[in-house]
Amino acid sequence: MVAQEKEMCDLERWKVAQKGDSDAFRVLYQRYFNDIYLYLKRLCGDEELSKDTLQETFADVWANRERLTIKSSVRNYLLVSSRRKMVEKLKQNRRFTDNYTDIRSQENLSVIFSHEDFIMDGELENSKNTLLAKALNSLPDRQREAVYLRFFKDMPYKEVADVMGLTEKAAVNFVYKAFRKIRAEHAVDFIELAGWLSLLFSTLQLAG
Repeated sequence: MVAQEKEMCDLERWKVAQKGDSDAFRVLYQRYFNDIYLYLKRLCGDEELSKDTLQETFADVWANRERLTIKSSVRNYLLVSSRRKMVEKLKQNRRFTDNYTDIRSQENLSVIFSHEDFIMDGELENSKNTLLAKALNSLPDRQREAVYLRFFKDMPYKEVADVMGLTEKAAVNFVYKAFRKIRAEHAVDFIELAGWLSLLFSTLQLAG
């Protein structure tokens, strides 16, 4: 409910920004820049590219604000737009051709997890931290990103689908298949994994 109320406030603020109020737009920029930047950096592993991409996304949104329509989520719109722009920049930037030799779609980007992602003030044992990172990194790229958006960004499946260019059913299936693969290969139960990830997200919220 709190998240929904926050988003409603952001939608109202966006409508004000559309009329040329730079202060309203600055609030949205400050609220979402770091969150989306961390997501982009996860995908490409490059700080400079991530910052440039996001700066350009915000600049484009401001320049074209009168023609844009954001109906449900400002954050989701920015995530989708910045992700799409990153794919375009990777196609054009020779500096990344060695790592991205066949970038034709959004499927070539991947989230990488580290042991540090699961350190939660001692809530989980060190062995479980390592197991979680290893298990999630063993997933195919699209499954890994779906899990990241669903559990690390607390996004509903509909928004996960929008960001990744999927149907909502496909987004659900990616997470389901990810959990099934982890259970089969790492002996982690569905409920246990979901519990770990939920605990992680709760801790990240409190820390933020």
